[in-house]
Amino acid sequence: MGDLHRELVLTACRWLAKTEKCTRVFAEVQSTKLNEFPDAIGYRYNYNHHETVVVEAKVSVVDFKRDRSKFWKTEALDRSQMSGVCGMGTRRYYIVPEGLIELKEVPEDHGLLYVLPTGKVKRVRTAPYRECRDVSSEISILCTMLQRQELGLRWWPDKFRFETRKEHEKRMGVPHSRRRKRR
Repeated sequence: MGDLHRELVLTACRWLAKTEKCTRVFAEVQSTKLNEFPDAIGYRYNYNHHETVVVEAKVSVVDFKRDRSKFWKTEALDRSQMSGVCGMGTRRYYIVPEGLIELKEVPEDHGLLYVLPTGKVKRVRTAPYRECRDVSSEISILCTMLQRQELGLRWWPDKFRFETRKEHEKRMGVPHSRRRKRR
């Protein structure tokens, strides 16, 4: 299941870069300052405004249904009164193997992408523009990426991510005994 999820995430990243024309695309960003951890996120400048496109990869129906229980996806929220509880992205998509979920199961504020057996992406529904979004977390991701670059971590364009500190230390030949220990 992990390999299929990873392949869907990388497919989503390539789709964001090529089809959606996102100039910055990141996969599975982890940061302590985020309310959510998107599988793939792309940033683009579109018709005099900035957009962020989030893609969530789902490999099973159970995983898809679990995703709907996130606090900003519940119908009971009055989104007009609550900043930062809408989730990231001016547009949000699910990417799944073809036929895993039906369009009628997808919330109206999300788009749906099928990955065909050939590896091509088929857009089943375009995600509508969302006014309510977690801009603070979107900016936090960009800041995290800048910090990683400043630390000298290597960017892996084929994986749409920076190497981890552990990978960096191994590449630089830092002896295991001198590596930073987590607190």
